[in-house]
Parts: sequence; C-alpha cells; structure tokens
Amino acid sequence: MLTFAVDAAADDAATLVEINSIRQLIKEGDIGHAKLRFQGVERPEDDYASWMAEYYLTEAELMFALNPTEVREIRAVIGLAQGELSLRIGSPLYADVWLLQLRLNATDRELDSVMSQIDQVVELAVSHKRPELAIEALLFAAELTNEYGFNLLGFELLQRASAIESGLGSARMEAELALAYGKFYGSTLILKRSISELNLALDYFKLHGPFRRYIDSHIAIGQSYFLTSDYQQAEAHILLAERLASESDLAAQHRDSAYALARIRLAQGEWLQAREYALKALALSISLTDQFDFFKMRSKIALAQNDLWTAEAALNRAFQHYNQLPQSKQETHSGIEVWQLSAMLAAGKERFQQAWHYAQKYEALEQQAQRKVGTSGIESLLIELDVTQLNSRNRRLLDSNHEYQTKLAVAAERLRMQNIIDLLTVILVVFMIAFFARLVYEKRRLALLANTDALTGLNNRRVGLERTQTWLSQHPDKELSVVLIDIDFFKKVNDQHGHQVGDQVLQQFAQILRDHCRGKDIVARLGGEEFLLALPCDQHNAMQRAEALRASCEQAQFSNGLRVTASFGVVVGKGHPFELLYEKADQALYQAKRERNKVELVSIA
Repeated sequence: MLTFAVDAAADDAATLVEINSIRQLIKEGDIGHAKLRFQGVERPEDDYASWMAEYYLTEAELMFALNPTEVREIRAVIGLAQGELSLRIGSPLYADVWLLQLRLNATDRELDSVMSQIDQVVELAVSHKRPELAIEALLFAAELTNEYGFNLLGFELLQRASAIESGLGSARMEAELALAYGKFYGSTLILKRSISELNLALDYFKLHGPFRRYIDSHIAIGQSYFLTSDYQQAEAHILLAERLASESDLAAQHRDSAYALARIRLAQGEWLQAREYALKALALSISLTDQFDFFKMRSKIALAQNDLWTAEAALNRAFQHYNQLPQSKQETHSGIEVWQLSAMLAAGKERFQQAWHYAQKYEALEQQAQRKVGTSGIESLLIELDVTQLNSRNRRLLDSNHEYQTKLAVAAERLRMQNIIDLLTVILVVFMIAFFARLVYEKRRLALLANTDALTGLNNRRVGLERTQTWLSQHPDKELSVVLIDIDFFKKVNDQHGHQVGDQVLQQFAQILRDHCRGKDIVARLGGEEFLLALPCDQHNAMQRAEALRASCEQAQFSNGLRVTASFGVVVGKGHPFELLYEKADQALYQAKRERNKVELVSIA
C-alpha cells in the first residue's frame, strides 16, 4: 500500500511538471506543441488528482490561445479551476486565474471591467511573491488603455510595472518593459525614443527569446518606422516578422504583420498587394475588432483604386462591425475613421451634401480624440523632462535655504510657461493637420471627379484612352489586346423598365468587368452602354477572357430579374498605334452586334 502511494505521488509530480511545461509553451506562443502535449496528459477517470486545478487552468489558457472568442466555454473551464482552487486556500494560482479573466474581458474590449480588476490581479501576484505576473498584468492593461487613446493612464500603469521591476533585476522583465515603452512612445508619436526602446527589446529577445516576443518587437519597430514615413525600414522589419510568424505558426503575429504590410502597401500605392495582405490578415482574424479593421482597410484600398462599388460594400460591412463595438472603441482614431471614408465615398459618388455631413462628423470626432490624446501626449512629454526627479531635488534645496526656494519658484514659473507653449503648439499642430487633411480630401475628391465615371466607378473615357495609349508607348515590343464591349438591346431596357433600372444594369455590368480584371488590365466606360478593356496578353488569352466575360454576363441576373447579354470586339497587336487598334476593335464589335451575345476577333493585316 505504501509503495502504491509513493508511486501515485511520483506520477502526480511528473504530471504537474508536464502541465507547467505546457503552460510555459503557451506563454511563449508555441501553441501547436502545447496542444499536442496537453492531449497526452491522462485525466483521471474520477476527475480527482492533486493537479486538477493546474489542469483546468492550462486547458482554459490553451482554449484562449486557440480562440479567445469562445468566451462562454473558456469561462466554464475557469470555473472548474476556481472550484479546485477553493480547496487550496491561498494558492498562488488565484493570480493566474484572475489574469486570464482579465485577458478574456479584453477580448470583448470591456475596458472598464479590465481596469476594475487590474489592482486585484496585481495585489494577488505581489502577495504571492510573483512580481513577474504583476508586471505582465500591468503591461497588458497599459497596452489596452493605449489602444483606446488613454495614453496617460497607460503610462501610469507602465510606471507601476517599472517600480516593481526595479527591485527584481530581471533582464527578461527589462526587455518586456522596453517593448511596452516602445509601443507607448509610438502611440504618442515620440518616434525616436520609441525606436530606441524597441531596439533594446529586439536585441534581448533575439538572443534569449521567447521567439514570439522577438517577432512582436519587429512588428512594433516596423510600425514606428512606418509613422516616420521610412517605408523601407518598416517593410524590412515587418516582412521578416511575417515570414518568421508564418514559419512558426504564430497566428496572432502573422495576422498583425500581414495587416501592417497592407498599410505599408496602401501608403505606397500598391493596391493589389495591399489587398492580398489584408485578405491574409482577415483569414487569421477572429475578433470583432479585427473584422472591423479588415473591412475598413478593404474600403480604403477600393477608394484608392476609384472602385466605388467595392468601397461601398466594404464600408457597409465595416459599419456592421462598428455598431457592435463598445462606445469607447468607436471613439478612438481607428473607430472614427469610418466617417472619413464615408465622406470620401459620398464625394466620389457626387453626393456632396452627404459628403459634407460625414466630413463634419469626422472632424468633430477627430478633434475630440485629438484633445484626449493631445493632453496625454503633453503630460507624457512632461514626464520625459523627469519632473519627478526635479521635484525631489527641489524639496531638498527648499530645506537647505531660502535662496534656492526663490530659484525654484522661478524655474517652476518657466516650466509653467513652457507647458503653455507646448499646449499652444499642440493646438496649432492639430489645426494644421485638420487644414491639410481638408486639402488632401478636396484634392482626392477633385481627382475622383476628373478621372472616374460617376455612375459605375470605372475609369471614364478620357482616362481609359490615355492609359491605354501610355501603355502602348511604354511597351512597344509587347502584345496588347483591345476589347470593345456593347450591352445588347440596352435601349429596350431603358424604354421598357426606366432609366433607373438601366443605371442599375450598367453598375452591375461594371462590377462583372471588375471581377474579371487583373492588376495590369485597363477598364473604362466609354459612354452609354459601351466599355473598353485593354488586356496585356496574347490573342488566345484575350479570346478566352472575353468569352468568359460574355458567359458571366449571360448567366448573371440583373435588376428586376432581367437577363442581359453583351457583344465583344477583339483585336490584338504589337507596336501598332492605338488609333488603328481601336478602329479594328470597333469593326470586330460591329460584326459581333449583327448576331448579338458574341465575341468577334479581327486581325491586323
């Protein structure tokens, strides 16, 4: 009997070591290995063992790492862990349970709930002599508050973490703090300091791990370089992060790096690559905020391409998610951006009164957010001046003699005046930003009006012809296929169903064209029901694509249940003037219109 008890105790000890190793893998982001090893832990048939609290806690942590949106299921497992811990009064695992609940609340972006719990988590961790856990909780809460724009509150949390770390002497915790401070300085646009702190974190995590934090450091430093408009450095860091995250199967880091690359490509005007990275980020997204960010990014890309139809669809999806976000999230810079996009879309559709309404709403919300972030930014800059150390030194001088008191009073007045100057500077910068944002908005609106067909969102006739001629002049040794398209019996649609239905048919037909276009294709509405396609491909591919377009149009169901067909005239040439190609394509279209719903090819003699 004694031997059996000793063996059972040894088994329990070995199982506990294995569970703790699995928890460490989860912390380091190695979720795949953690899941495999956890499946190998044998659970007792009667659900009784000395390590059941650790088992349930590990199960909940693993569930959270795999899919944090399964809130109800995770809370149920946390409840089982708490039930086991109720038999172990004073267990240090209570702090771990509270921290997991804190993270779970944050997935729903319940900021008030997180802030109400943070002190309890820290007190529990400190009372059980687990300073690293207290620092982890404070850094997590600081990052969440910075995300909401409460930078000063975030900085206070970072200071509390620094105070705990100062008595710890842990190089790992110093690196975690450097990463957190780097992100904070980036959010307040103190970018030089941000990059300096992030480089310290990067150097440590590169040598000592965990690998997940090394990737996080690359993403953060890339984002800071992006804010300085140094796209080359930003791209280098984030491309490396994206590759490492993909190879290591770290979904969260893979998603964040893909989204950051989409922002860089969008800023560089590389729309198709921006869309590819945004789609990659969406595939890895699981939270409501992630979905909101994707559709907002999709709308930005479509607006940059003058694709108003797609922009509107994406923006509608973004608003669906926006309306489900808590108000505190809606009022952040990221949230109110949907109103700016709405103004740009309305202007592109020539709905100027609506555009003005959205622009005013965006500007009012932006000024409100700027006041919140601006105040935090000023106070963080004061902290940069080491006001705490200055006040401490002042108190010692005041105790020594009256002369120093006078000097300190003068210094305090100078500091107060400097604060006023800083505040006025921030206000001036805000007004300048608003002014130049308005100029950019007007410039974009005018460009949209000048280059876009208002009804379909395609290139207008002038732009379509100019871009085709430019392509021919730049690629005299390459083949170009010119396709002229005419919707069959379109006049009957207008006569029998009205011009409103006719306009809807044109818009739907334009969307079919977009769906079949590739990155280098040129598509334009020439006028009425006639369209132009310029395809950089040979005759075989041009005929295949034109036939696919014809079939898609024939199979599509248009407004009022209408069935619509189109005729296509195709010509392929290399080194020929555009006028000749256009004339031949027009001849081919004329032949196709004799039979309707047909693709005709004319060769250049």
